[in-house]
Amino acid sequence: MVFWLLFSLIGTTIGQTATSHASDLTEPKILAKYTLEMMDAAAVFLQVQVDQGLLPETQRSKVISQVKECSMTLEEANRYLLALQPLMDQQLKATGEKLKASLKSHEKNKKKNATQYHVYQGGKWNQCKSDCRCGLFVSLMEQVLSEELSKKDNTRKLEMQKIAATQDANTILRCGEARTWVCRSDLLRYLKKKAQDLVPDSDL
Repeated sequence: MVFWLLFSLIGTTIGQTATSHASDLTEPKILAKYTLEMMDAAAVFLQVQVDQGLLPETQRSKVISQVKECSMTLEEANRYLLALQPLMDQQLKATGEKLKASLKSHEKNKKKNATQYHVYQGGKWNQCKSDCRCGLFVSLMEQVLSEELSKKDNTRKLEMQKIAATQDANTILRCGEARTWVCRSDLLRYLKKKAQDLVPDSDL
């Protein structure tokens, strides 16, 4: 049941959002505009940028490098990841609370949700391997008390932990290439703004 709720809560649509004014680059507005899944997508993209920064320029992704807004150094990508983490922590906690509430609601109305749950059992959960979301689902599962998870859910959690830990580099790169919308987003603009606080004075 938990895994069906994961998909219904965080959704599956990720895409470029319209650019706002600088006055909109506040933490509350960014949290309201970007879902947990969108922030996780940004984290995947930034990690790919870190990895790309370790490669010779001739070996870097042409898909990413052709988007001028995606130009950043390894150090900058690392700082943006650090600035993103507090936002993700807040969204993770909030989504975890929604999941707990949904679980309680399901217990009160099992018959209503039975059909939806059966459809979910077709295996949608393992799509996380191809779109690099297994780590996100594992993190979200950890927001739910272990006694609220069924044996099957716990087994799937362990399977996703293994997938997330052994994700191959080519798949991760493809995931990063599919997330270049991050480069034109208000989320990245906000992270650049916050990252300035992480730069030592000597580097300015």
